[in-house]
Amino acid sequence: MLITNNGICPDGYKLHYGHLSGYIYQILDKTTGNIYIGKTIYPIDIRIKQHKSKYKAYKSGKSKQYCSSYEILKNNDFIYEAIEKAGGSNNGDIY
Repeated sequence: MLITNNGICPDGYKLHYGHLSGYIYQILDKTTGNIYIGKTIYPIDIRIKQHKSKYKAYKSGKSKQYCSSYEILKNNDFIYEAIEKAGGSNNGDIY
């Protein structure tokens, strides 16, 4: 099963010399085999910490914002990695 970033869990973007750059990354649930694919301009370990922090807030009821990565984080048995370094333009896309 493939779980993708569908905009429910938005990343922050910032311009760097008029262009965006970042990473396409995946989080793999070692228990179920589910994969979350995301994109970020932040280092991957920072982005994973953001996912964990937002999941903790959601789980405690402090946030109503849901992200499909939570289905993987809840098992606490996952690995993550960058799939590719991405470049982009100033239109808000990294690819």
